[in-house]
Amino acid sequence: VGIHELRIVGRTGIAADVVISGSNYIDAALTISFSAVSLSAPSATAVSLKVGTLRIRSAVVFEAAAIHIWLRDRAVCYVENDYTIAGGATQHIRLDVQSYFSATSRTTTLVGTPAFTQFVFAQQAAIASFYGCSFSGSATGTRYNVTKNALVDTFGSGASFLPGNIAGTTSSGGTYS
Repeated sequence: VGIHELRIVGRTGIAADVVISGSNYIDAALTISFSAVSLSAPSATAVSLKVGTLRIRSAVVFEAAAIHIWLRDRAVCYVENDYTIAGGATQHIRLDVQSYFSATSRTTTLVGTPAFTQFVFAQQAAIASFYGCSFSGSATGTRYNVTKNALVDTFGSGASFLPGNIAGTTSSGGTYS
């Protein structure tokens, strides 16, 4: 009974053909997935999720946005396929209050040289996990800002692993490894 997963699927294999524009805020304990779409929100958050689960499936492109992915209050994001970043943002990934971002053996392609204030911002016991991942292309801005007991785990990939041209920072119990 009820919705278990809201699937947003564009034209398979042609992500730029279907553009979802503007802020997409979900405050519900449900799963939402994106496939074959471009997400664009130049002055807003492309995807903001509180409590639920976000799944990034095939052929997803993040265009310019204030924030690409914002997870709050134990929200979870699973990257289930490679994806593309074609525009900058204040933060590509923002994690607050015990939220969790997981990418395993995925490639993120950066088109052009998108600019970020911080590629990953994590706070309040949030976790970002990049196991066996890679990035193709480059970006400008700070790689990471990890604070208030949050963790960004690259599984030993080093301080310059995440895209950006400025070293990342940790404070107040935040850990980058």
